[in-house]
Amino acid sequence: MKVEVSVMLSDRLLRAIADHVDQQNRSAFIEEAAWGLLRARRRAARGRQELATIAAHADALNRESHDVLEYQENT
Repeated sequence: MKVEVSVMLSDRLLRAIADHVDQQNRSAFIEEAAWGLLRARRRAARGRQELATIAAHADALNRESHDVLEYQENT
């Protein structure tokens, strides 16, 4: 379902959008851009969360890797 909204954009941004799409496709272009930005922000948040998880377990993972390498060395 589409809902009509009023959004304030700078003249400069509106002209830049007009250079890429005609007026009839402007809403679709803005919606696509908004979805793209939301996806990128979600990916970035997941990436930060994954890095935090890895960092929280880094010592244990490094110890385990060291143990594996020592085992391989000794066999």
